Amino acid sequence: MMFKTLLAKMGKGGAQMDLILEKDQVHLGDQVKGKLLIRGGIIDQEIHQIATDLMIHIRMEQQVHSYSIATFPFHSPCSVRPSEEITFPFSFRLPSNLLVSGYTVSYQFVTRLEVGTGEKHTKTDPVIITPPRSFQPLLNALEQLGFHEKYGSRSYDGKMQTFEFNPTSFLKKKVRELEMAVAIGKETVYMLVQLPSLKACREIKLKREWFNQPERLKNFLQASLWEMVYYPEQCPHSKEMFYKKYCSLPGSIGAFAGEWSDHYEHPDWVFNQKKA
Repeated sequence: MMFKTLLAKMGKGGAQMDLILEKDQVHLGDQVKGKLLIRGGIIDQEIHQIATDLMIHIRMEQQVHSYSIATFPFHSPCSVRPSEEITFPFSFRLPSNLLVSGYTVSYQFVTRLEVGTGEKHTKTDPVIITPPRSFQPLLNALEQLGFHEKYGSRSYDGKMQTFEFNPTSFLKKKVRELEMAVAIGKETVYMLVQLPSLKACREIKLKREWFNQPERLKNFLQASLWEMVYYPEQCPHSKEMFYKKYCSLPGSIGAFAGEWSDHYEHPDWVFNQKKA
């Protein structure tokens, strides 16, 4: 028994943990569902603490900044017998204004387990956060117009997330790229569209009902972009104006602006414990 205890202290034969997600890709605004599985080792062990952090990693100016979006404590302390399995199902809803995963943005769950003898174990599990479902018709319309999202798109400037596209057909000879930030409201989707080569910046408002009418949505975007190209002087908007108006909307993609903990002051999460 002493030999087994020594092995457990060395991390060999001790309790193991495994975070299992139903999906490794989740839309903003959707529920994350999964379970934490604790497997007993070769001896009885007391589990003092189990917690999982949802971490975001943002690359800005050649540096990676990491923050905890939320911490989820599981039921503890508890004990686990040799070869026993304890399951903690969990679920929570992602806010709609987090950043979307991309070249400069990534997410992972970091799970920490502390046993009675003081040993601490850590395990990481990546998860991909994709745009909200209501955002997809807009991406489809841009793609139909010949705009392809650039490699390295979805950058973050500390306020909102920017999506960048290259024209491949429509406006290919007029502009080099299109940049946009998006705030999704209940009845209206607000876009800030920039054409850097023309120094044109315009706020475009799209009715949510158009998102169920693909052709109408595409035609409206096409007409709006033509106006920006031919009358850039009539596009006096700016990022600062757009952020001031819409950063507070729950559907402003990336607009949490570093206030990580506020989003989970009263989170919609559920944890239960089941023993195998």
